[in-house]
Amino acid sequence: MYDEFSEVVKLHKDVPKLFRSLIQFHKYCVYIFAGSQESMMKNLFVSSKGVFFKFARSLYLDFLEEKDCKNYIKERLKANQKEVERIVEITKCHPYYLKKLLHIKLTREKASLEEALRILLEEERHYLELLMWHLKEKKYRAEVVRILSCGENPYELLKGVIRTQQINQILRDLEFEGVVRRRARGKYELTDPLLALYLCRKYQP
Repeated sequence: MYDEFSEVVKLHKDVPKLFRSLIQFHKYCVYIFAGSQESMMKNLFVSSKGVFFKFARSLYLDFLEEKDCKNYIKERLKANQKEVERIVEITKCHPYYLKKLLHIKLTREKASLEEALRILLEEERHYLELLMWHLKEKKYRAEVVRILSCGENPYELLKGVIRTQQINQILRDLEFEGVVRRRARGKYELTDPLLALYLCRKYQP
């Protein structure tokens, strides 16, 4: 089993190609590829341009339960309720970011939660900027993502700029790629809580 498999992309863009070339002829064995950065996993396994397209069957697992996360945070950090709530607010119970943020706090005892968050954002900055660069390949997609990152409505803020049908198509494309998920009719949110936080801090005055 290869956990957080999307991390291989951060090593070098050609690593996934090399990996597949080595294992595609293996017999009598089963591989499990797991990853909590959904957009990168979909780029690898679901996108027709992905290195592992049609190589494996995809299963989707949602975020962790909030109650379980709070209990785990209290146990690991011996944190007070305010700090627990803030960690849940930051990570949205996303397993990858929850694990990384807690690891930073545990290995840097004197670091405040905000300092740990700053370190996490810096460590993930390359991935986040790479994702935004990919989104900018098609017009208005990055703008829609920036609007959603701060909890705003793209239908309202882009009214008169682009047609409603275009926004619908952009959101459908982003949902397929795993960048956003629909919470209710006409309401979407980013699947990556750190991307939302990164963009909101970067572009909000």
